[in-house]
Amino acid sequence: MIKKYKSERELSAYIKEKLKLSPQALNSRLKKIKKKFPSQSRKWKLGIEACLNNLNLSDFFSDDEINKLMEHANEIKHKKIISKPEKSDKNPLIEKIKHLEGRTPYDYNLKEYGLNRELIKKVKRNNLLDTESIMMKVSKFLENYIQDKLNIPRSIHGKTLITKVRTKGVFQTGDKGEEEGLYFLFCGYIQWFRNKSHHIPIKESKAKSLEILMITNNLIELFDELCEKNIKK
Repeated sequence: MIKKYKSERELSAYIKEKLKLSPQALNSRLKKIKKKFPSQSRKWKLGIEACLNNLNLSDFFSDDEINKLMEHANEIKHKKIISKPEKSDKNPLIEKIKHLEGRTPYDYNLKEYGLNRELIKKVKRNNLLDTESIMMKVSKFLENYIQDKLNIPRSIHGKTLITKVRTKGVFQTGDKGEEEGLYFLFCGYIQWFRNKSHHIPIKESKAKSLEILMITNNLIELFDELCEKNIKK
């Protein structure tokens, strides 16, 4: 009884599964093989790639064909046509983890956190231990950011500023409870962070500094979203 061998499509799927390759990565490898064997079929090139990686081909080719494929694979190995795996063969997440191994969150460049660029400029990288200074700078930054966004003069600040923001309709959501919550959220930040940095001793730590930066950045993003939704340009 004549054995029926599996198709080119099945061979392609088999190789991708065994080598954990994307379609693009596999095509990239086949292009290299094509340079040496341009007239061969795609299935044959797939067979060469399988031989280069010591995969079992008994379901796809006869013994004679496998021997010939191995010869072709050895020619490629001998001439070093196949180079190191393409970057696309690597898992980006794994590579990122390798890059970050041994680092703590405090070793990252602040830009890696995706924070507002202007906010980052207010904080020097080697100054994360100066929590009190950071609190003063970023809280002032948010206040100025709000003033500039809504063309409100610098003379209006603190709780009066946030009340002005509310009268301009920035906090409108259609739900009174939510609107009050937004108002008190921004009031609380301005009144607590600004005043605390002026009047209450602060425990200096990198962790605390990063927390303050994250909170401030989130409020900036929230404010931008509310302005985009509620303020006509």
